[in-house]
Amino acid sequence: NAEINEIIGPGIDQSVNLKIDLFASVILYNEGNNNLSIRKLPNECQLSVINGIVVADVNNDGLQDIITAGNRFNVEVETTPSDASVGALLINKGNRKWQTIGPVESGIYLTGDVKDLLYINNKLISTENSGPINILSKNPAFEL
Repeated sequence: NAEINEIIGPGIDQSVNLKIDLFASVILYNEGNNNLSIRKLPNECQLSVINGIVVADVNNDGLQDIITAGNRFNVEVETTPSDASVGALLINKGNRKWQTIGPVESGIYLTGDVKDLLYINNKLISTENSGPINILSKNPAFEL
């Protein structure tokens, strides 16, 4: 039942106070001259935390695509788990346009406590906290 001032005490006046303006997973584009532009990733990437990102040309069209996955189960008792992600495949259509491919088409369905992703020899490898290593073979839907 204590207020924050009671917990931290008199040192709260000297504490660092930071502000968050955007609470989303994003992509940053290098515009040159030390300038970056920011764009939110699609809604499918906002359902939970992202712990693993792979940037690779998964459909062999010469453009770098993005695969994301995550979730967070090991949380404090007062915080609910972030467990709504199944992963996402974003196909690069050029000119900063992305096509989201759903789990049925992509074959990417990673519901666990995913902590990292690798893409090696056309296989997506995911690791989970206290869970299995998943290996997904390249899906024909990647050719979209």
